Amino acid sequence: MKSYLSTIIVCFLLLSTFSCSGRKDFSKNDTDSVTFHSADLVMNPSGYAPLTAGIPVTAGQLLIVTVRIESAYEGQEDLVSEFQVEPSPERQWIPVIGLYPDYKNIVHLSIKSSDGTEILEARRTLTTRPSFEELPSKAETDGLYPESGEMIFVSCSLRGLFNLQQAVAFDRYGNLRWYSQFPHGYHPIEIIDGNVVAGDHTYKNMVHRINMLGFTERSSKFGTEENGYIYIHHDLVHIGGQHYLLTVNNTKQNSRENMIIEFDFNEERVVKSWDLEEILPNVDDLYADLPNTYYMDKAGKTIKDTLHINALDFNPETREILVTSQRFGAALISYDGELLWIMAPHNLRRRNTEPGYDPQQFSSRKENINMPSWPPVHDGTMLPGLPAYSFLAEFSSEDPKTWRQPVSGRIPAFVPEGEDWNYDEFLLDPVIPGAEKLLPERLLESGQDIIVGGQTLFAWPFRPHTARFLSNGDIVIFDNGFSRNFIPFVTKKSFSRAVIYRLERSLDGYGGRVRQIWEYKLEDNWKGFSLFLGETEELENGNILIDFGGLGKADNVLKYFNPDIDPSILINDFPSYLTDVEENVVIVEVEPRPDGSTKEIFRLSFKASEKGTVGSYRASKFNLYDAWMKD
Repeated sequence: MKSYLSTIIVCFLLLSTFSCSGRKDFSKNDTDSVTFHSADLVMNPSGYAPLTAGIPVTAGQLLIVTVRIESAYEGQEDLVSEFQVEPSPERQWIPVIGLYPDYKNIVHLSIKSSDGTEILEARRTLTTRPSFEELPSKAETDGLYPESGEMIFVSCSLRGLFNLQQAVAFDRYGNLRWYSQFPHGYHPIEIIDGNVVAGDHTYKNMVHRINMLGFTERSSKFGTEENGYIYIHHDLVHIGGQHYLLTVNNTKQNSRENMIIEFDFNEERVVKSWDLEEILPNVDDLYADLPNTYYMDKAGKTIKDTLHINALDFNPETREILVTSQRFGAALISYDGELLWIMAPHNLRRRNTEPGYDPQQFSSRKENINMPSWPPVHDGTMLPGLPAYSFLAEFSSEDPKTWRQPVSGRIPAFVPEGEDWNYDEFLLDPVIPGAEKLLPERLLESGQDIIVGGQTLFAWPFRPHTARFLSNGDIVIFDNGFSRNFIPFVTKKSFSRAVIYRLERSLDGYGGRVRQIWEYKLEDNWKGFSLFLGETEELENGNILIDFGGLGKADNVLKYFNPDIDPSILINDFPSYLTDVEENVVIVEVEPRPDGSTKEIFRLSFKASEKGTVGSYRASKFNLYDAWMKD
C-alpha cells in the first residue's frame, strides 16, 4: 500500500511541474506501469556530466522518448533525438543530453508507450553553469554534417602536456554540448557502442564503462599483484564481445610500454598476453634523434622504453594485431605472437653492429637487454651542423654482422633449421608507379621521400601515433613526422599527415611490398605539425577522420624529454613559431578518392583557453544517444 501511495504522490507532483498526462493505468505499480522517481528533471544526475539531466524511472514497458533542446543561436536547428528505454524492473534514467553550458536551456520531452499512447509531455527550462575554465568551450567549423545529431567527441589533455584527460563533444556548429568532470584521471577515453570506456589512470588497474549521463555502469580490474599488469598507457581497443586489447605496463619488468593483454571485461580475466620485447626488433630508437629510450623513475631506477607502443588495431577475420611504435613505425603480428612484417626505413637491419658485439652470446631478446644502445655516442650523431645522414657512414655494406637475433614464433620456412636469419625478410619493400625493380637499398635506408615531378610517390612514416586497418584491407596511419627523413628534431619543413598504404604480402606470409596510395596534410605544413599526438580512423561512411591533436606544442614535448635543452640548438627561432598557431587541435573528415585526391567534408578546430594547454588524444564521430538508440 505504501508503494502505491508513493506512486500517486509522485505522479501528482509531476502533474504540477511537468504538465504530465498519464494514460493506460500509468500510475499503477505493475508490469505495465511506469513509475517516475522524481518530481522534476534532475540536473547532472551522476555529478560527472554537467550538460545532462534525467528522470529516474522504473519502466514495465518499452518507452519511446523524444527530446528536443531548443537552439541557443538563431539559424541553428534544435537538437532532436528519439530513442527507446527498455523495460526493466530496475530503476534507470531517461536521459536528456546535449545542453548548452552557461545557458537557460529550453527542453521539450515526450514519452510514449510502444503503441503510441502518450505518457508524459513536458517543457522545462534548465539552467547550466559555465564549463570549467581550462576546457575549450567553443570550436570553429567550416561545414555542416548531414545529420544534426552527430557530434565530434574529443578526449582532451588539460593542464599540462601529458596530464590526464577529460572528454568533450561539439555539435556541427562547434558548440560544446557535453563534457566530463571525472573525479580523477581516466586515460585513454574511448567511445564504444555509445558509452565511454576508459582506463583508470590512478594505478587502480581498472577499466570503466560509463554512460553519457556520467554513471559508471561497470568497472573491471585487469591488474593484480600476481600478474603485475598496471596502467593502460596508450590504447584500449574493442575486439568483439566484451574483449579488449590493452597496452599495459608490467611491474615485473624494468621496461615500460611494451606489453599487450587481451582482457575479458565481463569475467574480469586476462585471456592472453604478448611481450613485444620478445617479438619486435630491439630498435632502441630507430630515428637516433633523442636519448629517450631510457629514463629514470622516481626511485632512481633506469627503465627501458625501447618500443613505446602507442596504438593497436585488430583484424577479426585474420586475428592479426597491428602495432604502432613511436620508436620505429608499424608492425603486424599474429595472434600467436609471430612477427609478420615491419614498416620502417631499411636502416633498421643495420643495428647491433657495435664494435665488440658478439651475437652468439645472445639467444633471445630477454638476454639482450644490457646491450649498448645504438648509436654508441648519442649526443653527437644527429645534432645540427653535421651531415644529415652521417650515421650511415659508420656502417659498411660488407659488414657481415647485419643480421638480427631471432624473434619469438616460428622461424620462417625459407631459413634452414639451426641457421641464423635477419630482419630483412620482414621489412616491407616500397613500390612506386612505373618502377619494375625494387628501389636501391641505400635510398630505402636513408628514409628520404621518393618525389617525382613534385609529387611524393612514397614516404616512410616517422614516429607515427596510430595505424589502423581499413575495411578494404589497406592501412591508414597518422604520421607525426618528428625527425622526418632523419633530419634532426624540428624544422620549418616539419609536417604531419594522414597516409594510406596498400600492402602485398609475400607468399610465405613474412614481409612483402607496400605502396603509398594517398596522403593528406594541412595547408600550412608547419602549423599542421602535430609532434606527439594524432589519430586516424575510418568512419562508417568510408571517410577518414583525422585528428591533428597536438599543434603548437613542440617546445613542451622537447622540454619533457630533456628539461635542460637549449632551444637555440634545435632551431634559430624555436619555439615561438611552433607555439604561435591559430589552433591547437584540427579535426577533419575527408573522403580519399581513388585518384589520390581528397574531398574535405568537415573541419573543426579549437585553441587552448588562457587557463591551460589542450591537446586532443583521440577523436570520434558519434551521437550522444547512441547507447539508447541501438536496434
